[in-house]
Amino acid sequence: MVHGISDSLLSSTILAWDTNGNVDGKKKKILVATAMNTAMFQNPITQRNLKLLNELMGGADGWVEELQAISKGLACGDVGQGGMATWETIVAAIEDKLGLAAKESRDDE
Repeated sequence: MVHGISDSLLSSTILAWDTNGNVDGKKKKILVATAMNTAMFQNPITQRNLKLLNELMGGADGWVEELQAISKGLACGDVGQGGMATWETIVAAIEDKLGLAAKESRDDE
């Protein structure tokens, strides 16, 4: 993603994303929820690319928001850093970006 490689539908969509609102006047963020095993997560190349992602595309005015990897049981059987954020965290981030009411507010209706 940070190197501009477009060899899949997802990476092509990201590169074609209207990051500045040139098409419709609306700046739209992409949420990135990483998931990998601990060795991959701790690899210096991965850490460099996550840092680059946040420096180039993140921040308050950026168009990418990284949902931090967490420590948990992983698909490979290891327990450690690199797990995808919980579904609750991902849903809350989506609701926040879309300006939707929190679940508690919807339950009161």
